[in-house]
Amino acid sequence: MRPEPTDDFYERIAERLKALAEPTRLKILHALEDQELCVSDILA
Repeated sequence: MRPEPTDDFYERIAERLKALAEPTRLKILHALEDQELCVSDILA
């Protein structure tokens, strides 16, 4: 049985997920989902 995560654990996860709260970043992740792209391809 795994120990219950601490509040600190959840706070660290929430901080990391804030980076995904920006729609442009989500679009970039979506573009990279199936293939590698160079920056110029992402910006196109």
